[in-house]
Amino acid sequence: MNSVAQRYAEAFFSLAQEEQLVDVLQEEMQTVKTVFVQNPSLVRIFGYTKISKEEKKELITDAFSKCHPHLYHFLLLLVDKGRIGAIVEIADVFRTLCNQYKGVTEGVVYSPYVISAEDLDKLQNAVSKNLGVTVELRQKKDESLISGVKVVVDGKVIDGSMKKQLETMRLSLLKESR
Repeated sequence: MNSVAQRYAEAFFSLAQEEQLVDVLQEEMQTVKTVFVQNPSLVRIFGYTKISKEEKKELITDAFSKCHPHLYHFLLLLVDKGRIGAIVEIADVFRTLCNQYKGVTEGVVYSPYVISAEDLDKLQNAVSKNLGVTVELRQKKDESLISGVKVVVDGKVIDGSMKKQLETMRLSLLKESR
């Protein structure tokens, strides 16, 4: 993990916690991350040295001035310090810190397709109930699974993928043929 991202995320989390704004700032930071992830050219623009800090701050103002003032000023600080390029990593570390604070366990759901928000919620609820903890899942695409999903939470694997079923069947057939 990037130590720069860790330091900035921890500092911002400390502010969020102190101001009792963890939920609000976590949600808004996720939105900022989404904007940068969906627009990779934006990160490159902030890396250009020929674009002045003032121009970069104008871009931040145009895109994020309606965010909570703490987040908006944090983004401006990242521009000043030349760290805005690490915003996606900072947002990831910040999300983890917020989830730890709220007692939420993070996990990953692998699937060969994008899972709808509604289905992801249902899956999170089912996994949370099964494990007895509140779980927040993020998606990762894995086309090798063929169909179904595989969920990994705290080292525990719940594998309902077609790939796993085929592997189990293959092993069973090999065992019977001996």
